[in-house]
Amino acid sequence: MGNVGFAGSVIYTQLSSWLRRGYATGSTDTGHRTSGNGPNIDAVSFALGHPERVTDFAYRAVHEMTVASKALATSFYGTPVQHSYWTGESTGGRQGLMEAQRFPADYDGIVVGAPPINLTRYWPGQLDAGLAVNIDADHNLTTSALSLLHAAVITACDRNDGVADGLLEDPRTCTFDPSALKCASNQVSAGCLTTGQVEAARRIYDGWKHPITGARLFPGSTRGSEPFWGNLFPGGSPHPVAISYFRNLVLEDATWNWETFDFRSPADYEAVLKSESRLVGLNATNPDLRAFRRRGGKILHWHGWSDERVSPQSSIDYYESVLEFFAAGHRDRGSTLRHVQSFYRLFRHRERPMPGATDLVRTCSTCRRPWNSGWSTANHRKVSSRHTSPVASLTAPILRGDAAERPDNISKNG
Repeated sequence: MGNVGFAGSVIYTQLSSWLRRGYATGSTDTGHRTSGNGPNIDAVSFALGHPERVTDFAYRAVHEMTVASKALATSFYGTPVQHSYWTGESTGGRQGLMEAQRFPADYDGIVVGAPPINLTRYWPGQLDAGLAVNIDADHNLTTSALSLLHAAVITACDRNDGVADGLLEDPRTCTFDPSALKCASNQVSAGCLTTGQVEAARRIYDGWKHPITGARLFPGSTRGSEPFWGNLFPGGSPHPVAISYFRNLVLEDATWNWETFDFRSPADYEAVLKSESRLVGLNATNPDLRAFRRRGGKILHWHGWSDERVSPQSSIDYYESVLEFFAAGHRDRGSTLRHVQSFYRLFRHRERPMPGATDLVRTCSTCRRPWNSGWSTANHRKVSSRHTSPVASLTAPILRGDAAERPDNISKNG
Protein backbone atom coordinates (compact mmCIF):
# COMPACT_ATOMS: atom_id res chain seq x y z
CA MET A 1 0.00 0.00 0.00
CA GLY A 2 1.36 3.37 -1.07
CA ASN A 3 2.19 6.67 0.57
CA VAL A 4 1.25 10.29 -0.02
CA GLY A 5 3.52 13.33 -0.34
CA PHE A 6 7.07 12.59 0.74
CA ALA A 7 5.90 9.70 2.94
CA GLY A 8 7.42 9.64 6.44
CA SER A 9 4.57 7.67 7.99
CA VAL A 10 2.49 4.52 7.62
CA ILE A 11 -1.22 5.14 6.97
CA TYR A 12 -2.63 2.58 9.41
CA THR A 13 -6.29 3.40 8.67
CA GLN A 14 -5.84 2.27 5.07
CA LEU A 15 -3.93 -0.82 6.16
CA SER A 16 -6.77 -1.81 8.47
CA SER A 17 -9.29 -1.28 5.67
CA TRP A 18 -7.58 -3.89 3.51
CA LEU A 19 -7.08 -6.20 6.48
CA ARG A 20 -10.83 -6.20 6.99
CA ARG A 21 -11.20 -7.33 3.38
CA GLY A 22 -9.03 -10.35 4.03
CA TYR A 23 -5.68 -9.23 2.70
CA ALA A 24 -2.33 -9.50 4.45
CA THR A 25 -1.13 -5.92 4.08
CA GLY A 26 2.12 -4.00 4.27
CA SER A 27 3.37 -0.42 3.97
CA THR A 28 6.45 1.62 4.80
CA ASP A 29 7.39 5.12 5.91
CA THR A 30 10.18 4.83 3.27
CA GLY A 31 12.89 5.09 5.92
CA HIS A 32 12.18 8.41 7.60
CA ARG A 33 9.63 10.13 9.82
CA THR A 34 7.95 13.39 8.87
CA SER A 35 7.38 15.96 11.60
CA GLY A 36 4.06 17.79 11.88
CA ASN A 37 0.68 17.05 10.34
CA GLY A 38 -0.12 17.39 6.67
CA PRO A 39 1.94 19.23 4.03
CA ASN A 40 4.51 21.43 5.72
CA ILE A 41 7.75 23.26 5.13
CA ASP A 42 9.77 20.44 6.70
CA ALA A 43 8.34 17.66 4.52
CA VAL A 44 11.59 17.13 2.60
CA SER A 45 14.08 18.06 5.34
CA PHE A 46 14.91 14.36 5.78
CA ALA A 47 16.71 14.44 2.41
CA LEU A 48 19.19 17.27 2.99
CA GLY A 49 22.68 15.76 3.06
CA HIS A 50 21.31 12.19 2.98
CA PRO A 51 21.30 10.81 -0.59
CA GLU A 52 20.69 7.30 0.76
CA ARG A 53 17.36 8.47 2.20
CA VAL A 54 16.43 9.91 -1.18
CA THR A 55 17.06 6.49 -2.75
CA ASP A 56 14.98 4.84 -0.06
CA PHE A 57 12.10 7.22 -0.74
CA ALA A 58 12.46 6.95 -4.50
CA TYR A 59 12.14 3.17 -4.82
CA ARG A 60 14.27 1.05 -2.49
CA ALA A 61 12.09 1.15 0.63
CA VAL A 62 8.96 -0.11 -1.15
CA HIS A 63 10.82 -3.02 -2.70
CA GLU A 64 12.47 -3.99 0.59
CA MET A 65 9.11 -3.74 2.37
CA THR A 66 7.56 -5.98 -0.29
CA VAL A 67 10.24 -8.65 0.07
CA ALA A 68 10.01 -8.56 3.87
CA SER A 69 6.19 -8.64 3.85
CA LYS A 70 6.12 -11.71 1.62
CA ALA A 71 8.66 -13.47 3.83
CA LEU A 72 6.64 -12.63 6.96
CA ALA A 73 3.36 -13.81 5.42
CA THR A 74 4.99 -17.02 4.22
CA SER A 75 6.38 -17.70 7.68
CA PHE A 76 3.09 -16.93 9.43
CA TYR A 77 0.80 -18.94 7.13
CA GLY A 78 3.28 -21.70 6.37
CA THR A 79 2.79 -21.43 2.63
CA PRO A 80 4.33 -19.17 -0.03
CA VAL A 81 2.43 -16.04 -1.11
CA GLN A 82 0.47 -16.92 -4.22
CA HIS A 83 -0.49 -13.44 -5.45
CA SER A 84 0.39 -9.87 -4.46
CA TYR A 85 -1.20 -6.54 -5.37
CA TRP A 86 -0.26 -2.90 -4.97
CA THR A 87 -2.62 0.04 -4.60
CA GLY A 88 -1.72 3.67 -4.15
CA GLU A 89 -2.74 7.22 -5.04
CA SER A 90 -0.47 10.21 -5.62
CA THR A 91 2.96 9.17 -4.32
CA GLY A 92 1.54 5.66 -3.95
CA GLY A 93 0.68 5.69 -7.66
CA ARG A 94 4.23 6.72 -8.57
CA GLN A 95 5.52 3.97 -6.29
CA GLY A 96 3.34 1.44 -8.11
CA LEU A 97 4.72 2.43 -11.51
CA MET A 98 8.25 2.34 -10.08
CA GLU A 99 7.65 -1.25 -8.92
CA ALA A 100 6.47 -2.30 -12.39
CA GLN A 101 9.50 -0.65 -13.98
CA ARG A 102 12.27 -1.64 -11.53
CA PHE A 103 10.98 -4.73 -9.74
CA PRO A 104 8.46 -6.40 -12.08
CA ALA A 105 8.37 -9.64 -10.06
CA ASP A 106 7.10 -7.94 -6.90
CA TYR A 107 3.39 -7.62 -7.79
CA ASP A 108 0.87 -9.43 -9.99
CA GLY A 109 -1.43 -6.42 -10.20
CA ILE A 110 -0.90 -2.71 -9.58
CA VAL A 111 -3.53 0.03 -9.11
CA VAL A 112 -2.01 3.42 -9.93
CA GLY A 113 -3.93 6.54 -8.88
CA ALA A 114 -3.12 10.13 -9.96
CA PRO A 115 0.66 9.66 -9.84
CA PRO A 116 3.22 12.50 -9.95
CA ILE A 117 5.30 10.40 -12.33
CA ASN A 118 8.05 12.91 -13.05
CA LEU A 119 8.88 14.46 -9.66
CA THR A 120 11.79 16.53 -10.94
CA ARG A 121 9.35 18.35 -13.23
CA TYR A 122 6.28 18.12 -11.01
CA TRP A 123 7.61 20.11 -8.04
CA PRO A 124 9.08 22.92 -10.15
CA GLY A 125 5.67 23.09 -11.82
CA GLN A 126 4.04 23.41 -8.41
CA LEU A 127 6.40 26.21 -7.44
CA ASP A 128 5.77 27.96 -10.76
CA ALA A 129 2.02 28.01 -10.09
CA GLY A 130 2.66 29.59 -6.69
CA LEU A 131 4.99 32.17 -8.18
CA ALA A 132 2.37 33.04 -10.84
CA VAL A 133 0.04 34.53 -8.22
CA ASN A 134 2.80 36.24 -6.25
CA ILE A 135 4.26 38.63 -8.80
CA ASP A 136 2.20 41.40 -7.21
CA ALA A 137 -1.25 41.96 -5.71
CA ASP A 138 -2.76 42.32 -9.19
CA HIS A 139 -1.87 38.67 -9.97
CA ASN A 140 -3.48 37.21 -6.84
CA LEU A 141 -6.25 34.75 -7.75
CA THR A 142 -8.77 35.12 -4.95
CA THR A 143 -11.55 32.67 -4.19
CA SER A 144 -14.06 34.94 -5.93
CA ALA A 145 -11.79 35.21 -8.99
CA LEU A 146 -11.50 31.42 -9.19
CA SER A 147 -15.28 31.04 -8.90
CA LEU A 148 -15.76 33.56 -11.70
CA LEU A 149 -13.20 31.79 -13.86
CA HIS A 150 -14.73 28.35 -13.27
CA ALA A 151 -18.24 29.55 -14.08
CA ALA A 152 -17.01 31.05 -17.34
CA VAL A 153 -15.21 27.81 -18.28
CA ILE A 154 -18.34 25.74 -17.67
CA THR A 155 -20.50 28.17 -19.61
CA ALA A 156 -18.09 28.09 -22.56
CA CYS A 157 -17.35 24.37 -22.69
CA ASP A 158 -20.01 22.36 -20.85
CA ARG A 159 -21.83 21.41 -24.06
CA ASN A 160 -18.69 20.23 -25.85
CA ASP A 161 -19.69 16.68 -24.96
CA GLY A 162 -23.31 17.21 -25.99
CA VAL A 163 -24.67 17.28 -22.43
CA ALA A 164 -25.18 20.29 -20.16
CA ASP A 165 -24.37 18.80 -16.75
CA GLY A 166 -21.89 21.25 -15.27
CA LEU A 167 -18.93 18.96 -16.06
CA LEU A 168 -16.32 18.70 -18.79
CA GLU A 169 -16.15 15.21 -20.26
CA ASP A 170 -12.69 15.94 -21.67
CA PRO A 171 -11.14 19.29 -20.66
CA ARG A 172 -8.73 19.07 -23.58
CA THR A 173 -11.59 20.10 -25.87
CA CYS A 174 -12.00 23.35 -23.93
CA THR A 175 -9.93 26.30 -25.18
CA PHE A 176 -11.49 29.02 -23.05
CA ASP A 177 -9.14 32.00 -22.73
CA PRO A 178 -9.33 33.88 -19.41
CA SER A 179 -8.81 37.15 -21.30
CA ALA A 180 -12.54 36.95 -22.04
CA LEU A 181 -13.03 38.00 -18.42
CA LYS A 182 -10.51 40.85 -18.46
CA CYS A 183 -11.79 44.02 -16.86
CA ALA A 184 -12.49 46.99 -19.08
CA SER A 185 -10.71 50.20 -18.17
CA ASN A 186 -13.65 51.48 -16.16
CA GLN A 187 -14.93 48.12 -14.85
CA VAL A 188 -14.97 47.03 -11.19
CA SER A 189 -12.83 43.92 -10.73
CA ALA A 190 -15.50 42.11 -8.66
CA GLY A 191 -17.12 40.88 -11.88
CA CYS A 192 -14.03 40.51 -14.00
CA LEU A 193 -10.33 39.63 -13.84
CA THR A 194 -7.45 42.07 -13.63
CA THR A 195 -4.70 41.93 -16.22
CA GLY A 196 -2.47 40.21 -13.68
CA GLN A 197 -5.12 37.62 -12.83
CA VAL A 198 -5.56 36.80 -16.52
CA GLU A 199 -1.79 36.31 -16.82
CA ALA A 200 -1.68 34.12 -13.71
CA ALA A 201 -4.58 31.95 -14.89
CA ARG A 202 -2.98 31.45 -18.31
CA ARG A 203 0.31 30.49 -16.65
CA ILE A 204 -1.40 27.87 -14.47
CA TYR A 205 -3.31 26.43 -17.44
CA ASP A 206 -0.19 26.35 -19.59
CA GLY A 207 2.02 24.70 -16.97
CA TRP A 208 5.72 25.17 -16.34
CA LYS A 209 7.51 26.32 -19.50
CA HIS A 210 11.08 26.74 -20.65
CA PRO A 211 12.00 30.37 -19.96
CA ILE A 212 13.56 30.88 -23.41
CA THR A 213 11.91 28.50 -25.89
CA GLY A 214 8.48 28.40 -24.25
CA ALA A 215 8.41 24.60 -24.53
CA ARG A 216 6.19 22.93 -21.96
CA LEU A 217 8.20 21.25 -19.22
CA PHE A 218 5.25 20.05 -17.13
CA PRO A 219 1.54 20.26 -17.96
CA GLY A 220 -0.67 22.71 -16.15
CA SER A 221 -4.04 22.40 -14.44
CA THR A 222 -7.01 21.56 -16.65
CA ARG A 223 -9.90 23.84 -17.38
CA GLY A 224 -12.64 22.91 -14.94
CA SER A 225 -10.27 22.42 -11.98
CA GLU A 226 -10.30 26.10 -10.93
CA PRO A 227 -12.22 25.62 -7.63
CA PHE A 228 -9.27 23.58 -6.33
CA TRP A 229 -6.50 25.97 -7.32
CA GLY A 230 -6.27 27.30 -3.78
CA ASN A 231 -4.41 24.06 -3.00
CA LEU A 232 -1.61 25.21 -5.32
CA PHE A 233 -0.92 28.32 -3.28
CA PRO A 234 -2.38 27.87 0.24
CA GLY A 235 -2.50 31.17 2.07
CA GLY A 236 -1.43 32.90 -1.13
CA SER A 237 2.12 31.51 -1.06
CA PRO A 238 3.67 28.66 -3.07
CA HIS A 239 2.88 25.23 -1.72
CA PRO A 240 5.02 24.56 1.39
CA VAL A 241 6.16 21.16 0.12
CA ALA A 242 7.32 22.73 -3.14
CA ILE A 243 9.38 25.17 -1.09
CA SER A 244 10.73 22.28 0.98
CA TYR A 245 11.62 20.36 -2.19
CA PHE A 246 13.64 23.27 -3.52
CA ARG A 247 15.36 23.93 -0.21
CA ASN A 248 16.39 20.36 0.52
CA LEU A 249 16.79 18.71 -2.88
CA VAL A 250 17.18 21.28 -5.65
CA LEU A 251 19.35 23.96 -4.03
CA GLU A 252 20.39 22.03 -0.89
CA ASP A 253 20.08 25.19 1.18
CA ALA A 254 17.73 25.09 4.19
CA THR A 255 17.68 28.91 4.35
CA TRP A 256 16.60 29.44 0.72
CA ASN A 257 13.90 32.08 0.26
CA TRP A 258 11.43 31.44 -2.56
CA GLU A 259 10.77 35.18 -2.95
CA THR A 260 14.26 35.59 -4.44
CA PHE A 261 13.72 32.91 -7.11
CA ASP A 262 12.72 33.46 -10.73
CA PHE A 263 12.52 30.69 -13.36
CA ARG A 264 13.25 33.36 -15.99
CA SER A 265 16.68 33.91 -14.44
CA PRO A 266 19.31 31.82 -16.31
CA ALA A 267 21.12 31.03 -13.05
CA ASP A 268 17.95 29.90 -11.27
CA TYR A 269 16.77 27.81 -14.21
CA GLU A 270 20.22 26.23 -14.58
CA ALA A 271 20.11 25.19 -10.90
CA VAL A 272 16.87 23.30 -11.56
CA LEU A 273 18.35 21.54 -14.59
CA LYS A 274 21.43 20.56 -12.64
CA SER A 275 19.35 19.04 -9.85
CA GLU A 276 17.20 17.15 -12.35
CA SER A 277 20.12 15.03 -13.53
CA ARG A 278 21.11 14.35 -9.92
CA LEU A 279 17.58 13.42 -8.83
CA VAL A 280 16.45 11.45 -11.88
CA GLY A 281 16.00 8.33 -9.72
CA LEU A 282 12.86 9.93 -8.27
CA ASN A 283 11.08 9.66 -11.60
CA ALA A 284 8.94 6.71 -12.68
CA THR A 285 9.09 7.67 -16.35
CA ASN A 286 10.62 4.53 -17.87
CA PRO A 287 8.16 3.23 -20.52
CA ASP A 288 9.82 -0.19 -20.73
CA LEU A 289 7.27 -2.49 -19.08
CA ARG A 290 8.24 -5.60 -21.04
CA ALA A 291 9.39 -7.59 -18.00
CA PHE A 292 6.19 -6.76 -16.12
CA ARG A 293 4.07 -7.79 -19.10
CA ARG A 294 5.99 -11.04 -19.59
CA ARG A 295 5.38 -12.10 -15.99
CA GLY A 296 1.63 -11.61 -16.53
CA GLY A 297 1.34 -8.37 -14.55
CA LYS A 298 -1.64 -6.02 -14.91
CA ILE A 299 -1.88 -2.26 -14.30
CA LEU A 300 -5.05 -0.24 -13.76
CA HIS A 301 -4.16 3.46 -13.87
CA TRP A 302 -6.71 6.18 -13.06
CA HIS A 303 -6.62 9.96 -12.90
CA GLY A 304 -9.30 12.58 -12.20
CA TRP A 305 -9.77 15.35 -14.76
CA SER A 306 -10.12 17.96 -11.98
CA ASP A 307 -6.82 17.13 -10.28
CA GLU A 308 -5.36 20.61 -10.00
CA ARG A 309 -2.00 19.54 -8.63
CA VAL A 310 -1.00 16.38 -10.49
CA SER A 311 -2.11 17.23 -13.99
CA PRO A 312 -4.02 14.33 -15.62
CA GLN A 313 -2.15 15.20 -18.80
CA SER A 314 1.01 13.85 -17.16
CA SER A 315 -0.62 10.41 -16.92
CA ILE A 316 -1.71 10.64 -20.54
CA ASP A 317 1.83 11.65 -21.56
CA TYR A 318 3.30 8.63 -19.78
CA TYR A 319 0.76 6.27 -21.32
CA GLU A 320 1.60 7.68 -24.75
CA SER A 321 5.30 7.06 -24.07
CA VAL A 322 4.48 3.41 -23.30
CA LEU A 323 2.53 3.15 -26.56
CA GLU A 324 5.46 4.65 -28.44
CA PHE A 325 7.88 2.21 -26.78
CA PHE A 326 5.77 -0.82 -27.72
CA ALA A 327 5.04 0.42 -31.26
CA ALA A 328 7.93 -1.53 -32.78
CA GLY A 329 6.65 -4.64 -34.51
CA HIS A 330 3.06 -3.36 -34.76
CA ARG A 331 1.59 -2.23 -38.05
CA ASP A 332 -0.38 0.75 -36.68
CA ARG A 333 -1.46 2.57 -33.53
CA GLY A 334 -4.57 0.43 -33.15
CA SER A 335 -2.50 -2.75 -33.04
CA THR A 336 -0.08 -1.20 -30.51
CA LEU A 337 -2.99 0.01 -28.38
CA ARG A 338 -4.57 -3.43 -28.25
CA HIS A 339 -1.24 -4.93 -27.24
CA VAL A 340 -0.64 -2.43 -24.40
CA GLN A 341 -4.26 -2.63 -23.24
CA SER A 342 -3.79 -6.35 -22.75
CA PHE A 343 -1.90 -5.54 -19.54
CA TYR A 344 -2.15 -1.77 -18.91
CA ARG A 345 -5.27 0.42 -18.92
CA LEU A 346 -5.61 4.15 -18.29
CA PHE A 347 -8.91 5.53 -16.97
CA ARG A 348 -9.95 9.13 -16.50
CA HIS A 349 -12.92 10.29 -14.46
CA ARG A 350 -14.83 13.52 -13.97
CA GLU A 351 -15.14 15.21 -10.59
CA ARG A 352 -17.72 17.75 -9.48
CA PRO A 353 -16.47 20.57 -7.22
CA MET A 354 -18.35 21.07 -3.97
CA PRO A 355 -18.83 24.41 -2.17
CA GLY A 356 -15.72 25.24 -0.20
CA ALA A 357 -13.95 22.26 -1.75
CA THR A 358 -10.42 21.20 -0.92
CA ASP A 359 -8.38 18.41 -2.44
CA LEU A 360 -10.11 16.01 -0.05
CA VAL A 361 -13.68 17.22 -0.58
CA ARG A 362 -15.04 16.69 -4.05
CA THR A 363 -17.48 14.33 -5.68
CA CYS A 364 -17.10 12.22 -8.77
CA SER A 365 -20.25 12.45 -10.88
CA THR A 366 -19.71 9.17 -12.68
CA CYS A 367 -17.76 7.16 -10.17
CA ARG A 368 -17.02 6.31 -6.59
CA ARG A 369 -13.45 6.94 -5.57
CA PRO A 370 -11.34 3.88 -6.44
CA TRP A 371 -10.44 2.94 -2.89
CA ASN A 372 -14.11 2.59 -1.98
CA SER A 373 -16.41 -0.36 -2.61
CA GLY A 374 -17.42 0.64 -6.13
CA TRP A 375 -15.73 2.30 -9.07
CA SER A 376 -16.64 3.21 -12.59
CA THR A 377 -15.76 5.97 -15.04
CA ALA A 378 -17.52 7.88 -17.74
CA ASN A 379 -18.18 5.34 -20.49
CA HIS A 380 -16.96 2.64 -18.12
CA ARG A 381 -19.28 0.39 -16.16
CA LYS A 382 -18.65 -2.18 -13.46
CA VAL A 383 -17.69 -5.54 -14.91
CA SER A 384 -20.04 -7.32 -12.53
CA SER A 385 -21.27 -7.21 -8.95
CA ARG A 386 -18.25 -9.31 -8.03
CA HIS A 387 -15.82 -6.70 -9.38
CA THR A 388 -16.54 -3.35 -7.77
CA SER A 389 -13.05 -1.88 -7.37
CA PRO A 390 -9.79 -1.89 -9.30
CA VAL A 391 -8.20 -4.27 -6.80
CA ALA A 392 -11.13 -6.68 -7.11
CA SER A 393 -10.91 -6.35 -10.89
CA LEU A 394 -7.28 -7.39 -10.68
CA THR A 395 -7.46 -10.07 -8.02
CA ALA A 396 -10.59 -12.09 -8.74
CA PRO A 397 -9.81 -13.05 -12.37
CA ILE A 398 -6.17 -13.84 -11.57
CA LEU A 399 -7.15 -16.02 -8.62
CA ARG A 400 -9.72 -17.90 -10.73
CA GLY A 401 -7.55 -18.03 -13.84
CA ASP A 402 -10.54 -16.64 -15.72
CA ALA A 403 -9.15 -15.01 -18.88
CA ALA A 404 -12.56 -13.77 -19.99
CA GLU A 405 -12.74 -11.26 -17.15
CA ARG A 406 -9.12 -10.27 -16.79
CA PRO A 407 -8.44 -6.52 -16.69
CA ASP A 408 -7.47 -6.50 -20.36
CA ASN A 409 -11.15 -7.06 -21.13
CA ILE A 410 -12.56 -4.28 -18.95
CA SER A 411 -14.08 -1.45 -20.97
CA LYS A 412 -12.06 1.72 -20.69
CA ASN A 413 -12.29 5.49 -20.80
CA GLY A 414 -8.94 6.34 -22.31
